Amino acid sequence: MLRELAELTDPAGVLSVYATADPGTGSAVPAWQVRIVNELVALERRLAREGDADRAALLAERLSDVEGELKALIDTTRTGRGRALFVPLNGGPVRRLATQALLGEFVELGPAAHLRPLVAALSAFPPAGVVTVDGRGVRLIDVRLDHATDVELVVYTPRAVEHLDASHTSTTSHGVAAHDVAAQHAADHLGRFLHGAADTVAGRATELGWERLVVCGEPVKVRELTARLPLEVAAHTVSVPRQLAGLSAAEVYAAVASHLRAGRRGVVRSLVENAVSAAHAGGAGALGLADVLTALAQGQVRHLLLAADREWRGRSGPDGALYPEFVAVPGVPEAALRPDAHLGERMIVAALRQGAAVTLLDAADAGPLAEADGAAAVLRW
Repeated sequence: MLRELAELTDPAGVLSVYATADPGTGSAVPAWQVRIVNELVALERRLAREGDADRAALLAERLSDVEGELKALIDTTRTGRGRALFVPLNGGPVRRLATQALLGEFVELGPAAHLRPLVAALSAFPPAGVVTVDGRGVRLIDVRLDHATDVELVVYTPRAVEHLDASHTSTTSHGVAAHDVAAQHAADHLGRFLHGAADTVAGRATELGWERLVVCGEPVKVRELTARLPLEVAAHTVSVPRQLAGLSAAEVYAAVASHLRAGRRGVVRSLVENAVSAAHAGGAGALGLADVLTALAQGQVRHLLLAADREWRGRSGPDGALYPEFVAVPGVPEAALRPDAHLGERMIVAALRQGAAVTLLDAADAGPLAEADGAAAVLRW
């Protein structure tokens, strides 16, 4: 989703509108709706004031075209508290999304879709999986952007009970032996089922990009399932011996949310530590704005790490390359460098287009980057 949105560009501009529905305000026209309308009006006026009459007219025309989409964006009866709309001014399909994560209220017009609010939400609520194991089978739940959705149920069919021959049940020793055999067959049957279910879980984890996995349910079955997961999945899995049968996906998510948050914090801190230590050792890490921009220009970035509360200013060259402010660029005339007050957004889009991951760090996790412009990256090489 993010990479597709990062590729959304338009010479006249892409209008990005974010809203967070708050139906509980009690007023006839909620304040968040007023803010969206006011920001759209302010954008039109700013374009006219800057002498960009053609683009102002194009914006007004496009807003008229997508009036229905804008009404849906602020409709409190629609699902999803966080909503976003991306409108290329020159036409083309409108992209929209809705999520339970809060996205704030923003109206931006730029050369590409404005993605920082969405990246911030994904940084707080990245893709994760929750698996419950009980008598019905193995249930897989996808969690992202603070919303849980059932994706699959692998149904368990118990092994048919074999009737014991009367001659075997006539003596205690033979009866016990026969029951032991039946119990072993049932255990083997369950083991084969859990082995297949583990393969399904691993496949879904890869397909859906789960950063963490929580497995909960009957303790013995939880242990057996997690023991069968491949190492690359098991390394990011936590077991919770708690039975959650009969709950909705949202209720299961609420029950294990603290485990996902704790796991997320560990993942983020490990990323930051790896980037910093690799950069200091001259390895696959970049630290500081200049080094991160160089790595982006060379397509080296595997995971971009930016402090969420920082803003960066810089310049862009004729080829779109990004540079820190006040830094001379060899071979590029000063007149060819354009000021860019939204360097953070440009870095995010550039990384996503290269297939890199992007995480915005809260103040606690960004601490090690305080003296490095609040920017770092784990590199591909």
